[in-house]
Amino acid sequence: MEVSVADAGPLRKTVTIIYTKDEIEAREADKIAQYSSQLNLKGFRKGKTPKGLVKKRYGKAIQNEIADELIQSGMRQAMQENELDPIGPFADEDRSIDNGLTYKTSFDIKPSFELPEPESIEVTKEETEVTDEELQEELDGFAKRGGDHQELTADDKLAKDDSITLSGKITSGDETVREIHDLNHLLGGYPLFGKEPDEIVELAEKISVGEALEFDTTLPERFKPEEWAEKEANISVTVQSATRMQPATIDDEFAKRMGVENLEELNDRVRQSIEQRKQQSVRQKQVEEMTDALIEATDFELPENLFNGMLDENIQGAEQAKEQNENAPDVDKDEITKNTEKFLRRHLIIDAIISKYNIQAQRQDLDQQLMMAAFQSGRKVEDIEKEITQNGQINQILHEIVEAKAIEFMLSKILGEDEAAAEAEHVEEEVEETADAE
Repeated sequence: MEVSVADAGPLRKTVTIIYTKDEIEAREADKIAQYSSQLNLKGFRKGKTPKGLVKKRYGKAIQNEIADELIQSGMRQAMQENELDPIGPFADEDRSIDNGLTYKTSFDIKPSFELPEPESIEVTKEETEVTDEELQEELDGFAKRGGDHQELTADDKLAKDDSITLSGKITSGDETVREIHDLNHLLGGYPLFGKEPDEIVELAEKISVGEALEFDTTLPERFKPEEWAEKEANISVTVQSATRMQPATIDDEFAKRMGVENLEELNDRVRQSIEQRKQQSVRQKQVEEMTDALIEATDFELPENLFNGMLDENIQGAEQAKEQNENAPDVDKDEITKNTEKFLRRHLIIDAIISKYNIQAQRQDLDQQLMMAAFQSGRKVEDIEKEITQNGQINQILHEIVEAKAIEFMLSKILGEDEAAAEAEHVEEEVEETADAE
């Protein structure tokens, strides 16, 4: 076997593998003998099928099988001896088994670069302690959602978030565009016949149930009948009825309705929930800052073919989205190029973190993902695992787990959390030793 590796451009290699005719024929003879000993063809005892018949019937399949095995062997040797780290698709340029085997393929390789030291990267550190004001705002939201709708009277002025029922008509000049009967509307929730929510609220705050709400507007694009869409019109409606949500009283009884024993426990639960959300928000911000800082601190060339392939795919995707939906964002090739480059750099940096710190997915990591998926879907863990294994998704899931672990690992080192954890563990051990001594 002869294996050669040549440069095919920056960060691109070409591997050529050549096996002689004698090597192929020797492997073919062994493979035919193996088939002959295992086949059970009609008219012959098992293991006694003539080799000539085997070659006649299965010669092409045997040749392809031999080629696959030898190519895999040659590629492993090429990768190991030349320390190649491929990325992206392989482009097969030649594969022939006439008078021996010749295989030639090209591929991009990962760039080599040094990751910055974690202590050189800065990210925002924010407090996630929950204030009394934040707690009260959350409780007020619960009380509002858990309250009761009360009918408003002619003595009550309308206000934002009131639910009103309208009847009247829409006119344009002397023509009646549409009769309105029992139309429900949430004040401030969304536009009304092209009028913005805050403008409707401003008009409604001056009137009560039984009074008229009148204004001029430009009817919306999707108005029915279609011939009146985007035309000037006058809206004249009467507020037939209105209801307002009266918040529930926040007390022990309300706490029990929320599934806890008393108001004190409810406060604790809500405070913990807010703090978790704040921690998640801060963590996400820190990850974004870390990623941007790592990209800024590392300078390396991108694999050209891989980048161009990704860029073409992203541009085509944006163009197809625009064709299918005219309201989709315009195709901005400069922006797509910028985002594609950032995505690929991020991917390569995370890959470098995985390699440098030998980050791997453990069985418990996969089990945790499976249990989460089972909880969300109501299915059995074993059924989900069987499905993702059969459809080939398990490797992708394991890769996503490793990437997430790499991001969390690097961020923990930047924030010094691993050192803090080690210090806390050391203190705990000292306490235990002291207790044992006593």
